[in-house]
Amino acid sequence: MKNGDYSMLKNLFMFSELSDGDLSQIYAKINLRSQSFEKGEVIFNREHYEKRIGFVTSGECRVVRRRGQNGSVTLNTVYKYG
Repeated sequence: MKNGDYSMLKNLFMFSELSDGDLSQIYAKINLRSQSFEKGEVIFNREHYEKRIGFVTSGECRVVRRRGQNGSVTLNTVYKYG
């Protein structure tokens, strides 16, 4: 992402009503980065988590709770913003 490019924030519902000046100030204070994951890759788990917020910009992400050794239950599916 280019320095000062807050266009991704502008497309998100929670930031959509903010002015360019407000978005620029928010962008300057956060560590915005892009990261890709492979299908089936674990992004966060109960034992290892970070206090961060993430946005799905392409594809979808399933929130899954593991059940026993081989089982799982999908709690939610998160789709790309916009």
